[in-house]
Formats: sequence, C-alpha cells, structure tokens
Amino acid sequence: MLNRDYLRDASIGFKAWFYDQLEVSSAAMKAKIEQAAMVLNTTEQIVKHTWIGDLPRMRQWADERQIEWLSAGQYALENLDYEVTVGIDRDDLRYDKIGLVKPAILNLAEQAAKQPWIALMQAFIDGFTNLCSDGRALFSDSHPSGDNLTTDQFDTAAYKALRIQMMAQADSRSNRLGVYPTHIFCAYDIEPTVQDTFNSEFLAAGASNILYKTVQPIMVPEFPAKMWILADLSKALKPLIWQQVPQDGGLEGGSRGIVEFIAKDDPLKDEQAFMRKKYLYGASITGRAGYGFHQLVAGSAGGGS
Repeated sequence: MLNRDYLRDASIGFKAWFYDQLEVSSAAMKAKIEQAAMVLNTTEQIVKHTWIGDLPRMRQWADERQIEWLSAGQYALENLDYEVTVGIDRDDLRYDKIGLVKPAILNLAEQAAKQPWIALMQAFIDGFTNLCSDGRALFSDSHPSGDNLTTDQFDTAAYKALRIQMMAQADSRSNRLGVYPTHIFCAYDIEPTVQDTFNSEFLAAGASNILYKTVQPIMVPEFPAKMWILADLSKALKPLIWQQVPQDGGLEGGSRGIVEFIAKDDPLKDEQAFMRKKYLYGASITGRAGYGFHQLVAGSAGGGS
C-alpha cells in the first residue's frame, strides 16, 4: 500500500543506498583525484590561490636565505554547482518496482563521486586556452620556466621530444626543476598505441623497448581525439587544483560532507509529487577544478600531421 509511511521508509532506504554507494565510489576515485590535484576544502564562493613562480628546491645556504615569496602570482577560482537528478513515477513505487529504482539511485552516487575527476579532466582539455597563475594558458610556449606545448600527434619521437622539454624547464636562477613525467593522459583513439608504447617490454622485432614503463597511461574518455598530456604526479605539488565546499553539517573531506542528497517525494510538501505524482531524487556538489603548477605538465591538443 502506497501511503506516507511507505514513502518515508522508501525514502530512507534510497538515502541509505545512495550514501553506501557514494562511500564505495568515492573511495575508488579518491586516490586518482589526489594524485592529480591538490584538494582544498573551502567555505568561500571565490578562492584566491597565491603561488610562487618557481618550484622551490633546497640549495646550499650561503650568507642569507633566498626567499621564494608566495605573492608572485594570484589565481582566482569561483566555485560552480553540479547536480544530477532522477524522477520516479508514483506507480513504480506503488507496484513495488524497487528493482528498477535502485540502479538509478546508485548511479546518482557514482556520478557525484566522479564529478571532481571529470571536472579536473575538463580543466586539462581547456588548458590550451584557459589561463593559469602566470597569465598564460596552462599549455603554452611562453612560460618563463620553458615551453610545455607541442602540436605533434603522439608517436615515440613526439613523446621523447616533449619529455625532454619537460625535463629542460628551469627556474629564475636557471636551475633545472627536477621534473620527470610519470604519467600520460590520452584520448580514447590513441590509447592502443599509447599502451603498446609503454606497456610492451619488447618491440615487434624482439628488441627491448627502452620506453617500457617510463610513464603510466591513463585513458580519458572525455579527451578530444588525438589529445595527450604528460604529467609529473610524483610530487606533493600538483598540476591541478580541486576546491570543494562541504555541505552544512557535513564532515570535511569525507564524501558525505561534500555531496548533498535531497528527496522530493512528499505529496503534502512537494508540488511535483502532489500535482504530477512524480518523485524527484537528486545529488549536488559544489566545487571547481583549476590549475596548480604548469611546470608539471606538457601536452598536445592533438593537432599536427
């Protein structure tokens, strides 16, 4: 029987399904997100990130300390709201079609857990035009530290050349930054070639593959065709930022703390439920992806011959 008690119990069950799946999905994504980005919890709508121009390194102490001032560059990120919502007809609950409803609720949780990663990958995609802390595009041939842009499509020669570009970067005192690519992000269409290049121990002719395991491939379905990016993800500093806003009463840093689940399924309170017998369930998250240290990435939008 479909009454308020039934709906209340169903709503409580949906919420439990959602948060249980959210914990599982968030745990799977957490390592990927924190490997690529510096994660910041904030309660401000616009966050001003203050950067130094160089990647600081230890040096021999002579006379006085050489100070790397954090005011060398500022970079503001305004948070964005993300949502995903499903509607369920009253009759699907009346006739106990819970088996059809549960996957939809679980999908809400999966999408909420993936959103930071999707936003970070979109930041990479936009990095050929969007500006970073030094006022240039993330991928540019005019960074003071050196060129981190190529127009070449992926092949072994292009990889070697871009790898050298990354490692050749220097600070304002002409010291090498100590950047070594550890990962390659690539579009779906070049993934087979990328996987063969770095995960095959031997070449077709039987000779040893000198590029074997030099970087770890990560295929990004959202990347445009032919796009590829090298990244050094071995450091505490990262090429990307993910800033997130904890929900009221949430636990900072935990998935329950940054994702809000709302049920609109009470006919006495919710117009959609009363007027159109439609029950709505949605998840939302507030945050923003942006750029950290451009010195740690180099890439190609996939152009060239």
